[in-house]
Amino acid sequence: MPNDSEKYIEQIAYGYDAIADAYFDNYRIDIPSQVTKFVDGFNSQLSPGSTVLEPGCGNGFPFTAQLTKRHRVTGIDVSTAQIEKARAEVRL
Repeated sequence: MPNDSEKYIEQIAYGYDAIADAYFDNYRIDIPSQVTKFVDGFNSQLSPGSTVLEPGCGNGFPFTAQLTKRHRVTGIDVSTAQIEKARAEVRL
């Protein structure tokens, strides 16, 4: 029987699985400038070819997509649907 933490994680995964398509369609097109600025700043702090772990990567946009241009990225997420989107859409 799952404990409270496991139930909470399952609820989060269920929610993100349910909105995966809409989240992907909206977020990859309309990326807020402050997010782009953060990604660029983070990216500039890493040496080219760095290995990056991105917990909570979701569908891979925009963070994973930008990082894979210069680094080796492993994304993890509780949402199976979000990970499937990232695998299909982000060049790894």
